[in-house]
Amino acid sequence: MDLPIRRTLSAGLSFAFTRTGALLVVAFALASAVQVGLVYALATAYVPMSVPGTPLAAAPTPGTSLPLSIAVAAGSLGAVTGGLLTAPVQVVATRVMVADPRRQLSDELVLHRLGWASLNTLAGGLVQFVLFVCLEVLTIGLVGYVALRYAPRAVLRLTAVASPGIVVFVAFVLLSLPALFVMLSFSFVPQAIALRDRNAARAFVESWRTTRGNRLRILALLLGPMAASLLVSQGTQVAFSDPTLAGFLAVQAVSLVVGAGVSVLNATLLTRAYLYLGDGVPPLGGWQWD
Repeated sequence: MDLPIRRTLSAGLSFAFTRTGALLVVAFALASAVQVGLVYALATAYVPMSVPGTPLAAAPTPGTSLPLSIAVAAGSLGAVTGGLLTAPVQVVATRVMVADPRRQLSDELVLHRLGWASLNTLAGGLVQFVLFVCLEVLTIGLVGYVALRYAPRAVLRLTAVASPGIVVFVAFVLLSLPALFVMLSFSFVPQAIALRDRNAARAFVESWRTTRGNRLRILALLLGPMAASLLVSQGTQVAFSDPTLAGFLAVQAVSLVVGAGVSVLNATLLTRAYLYLGDGVPPLGGWQWD
């Protein structure tokens, strides 16, 4: 079955501009602010000026920032902790997105195994992130090594003919295709968990099967919101280009709200696409979504 792009896009946009869609944007923005704030607070923490007891010889100097290794570990811990707070929002939002507005969605259904679904959503997101990073590093590293090792003159000629920045950008885009293919294949993992009560492992398998033959259509469906988000982000940075604290906060606030809006729209589009391409198995004990 081919994904009906126009129908899916129409359904997603119709939901995004409703009162429920606006409330979900606020919820996503608040959850993202908590997660980003937690990561920033941990990653940029300073060593206290006074520490009880005798400090270790290898301990960082009081009053200085944390070493990079500790800051990265602290930031990662903050990201996981923040994910525990944002995952329930994502699960509930997915279920609300597909509910028939003419019928009242019971609290029991919205909160159905919410803890289990949230943990699986968090685990699925972490696995997707690790897969993306590993594929990017392996692909870029391997191709870069082969090019510099066996064809250095061709690389020099190419950079002499075209701008090095353009060459790097084009190469990065082309080398990101394997990771993009995998991410599109697993784009329905949150929906399988939230709507059909799958665990993370089964959701990955189901998402791979569901997206088969429609990966380019899914990419086309998401390109519009991604492009709009990029344009707004660049426009905000130009409008608030002054290096003052007010300008910085304005850029962050606008980016947070726009990011939340795009997240809600993307989630709605993917959820509708998942239902169109699904196998028709009634999710969550027989409840038929809209």
